[in-house]
Amino acid sequence: MDENLFRWVVAAGVLLAAIGFCVQAAVAVILARAVRDARAKINELVERAGPILDSTHRMVEETRPKIEQISADLSEITRTSRAELGRLAEAVGDISERARMKAASVDAALDGAAQNLQQAASSVRSAAVRPVREAGAVAAGARAFLLTLLHGPQGRVDRVTQDEEMFI
Repeated sequence: MDENLFRWVVAAGVLLAAIGFCVQAAVAVILARAVRDARAKINELVERAGPILDSTHRMVEETRPKIEQISADLSEITRTSRAELGRLAEAVGDISERARMKAASVDAALDGAAQNLQQAASSVRSAAVRPVREAGAVAAGARAFLLTLLHGPQGRVDRVTQDEEMFI
């Protein structure tokens, strides 16, 4: 290879390396600007977020005792409610048992009253019906007496009624 050609090849290689360095330099400048812009935006966000974080921290610190107190109060309310619920369940059970006993007592009293009412109705019925039966029997006897007096005896021995056969 000739020396001249070799110099041209070396010169082309150096030129390519120089172009590569220029491209790298341009990329580095662009990246530096992007980093600078990103840093500015991040600093702006940090400046905005700082007061927000500070106020949030203060608010959390201020409300922590209140939240702890509310939590303690809720815990106490829960314990008290459970105890009262137990007492209430016991009272409802007692009231329910008493109501059952009273209902049974009232049922027994009503049954007794119904039996007494039936006995009284039966007594009144028999007391009212007995005189009517007796009066009916007296009227039937008087009728038979009058018929016998007016028409004479009606029955003959050969004409026996069924009732009389049962007793013979």
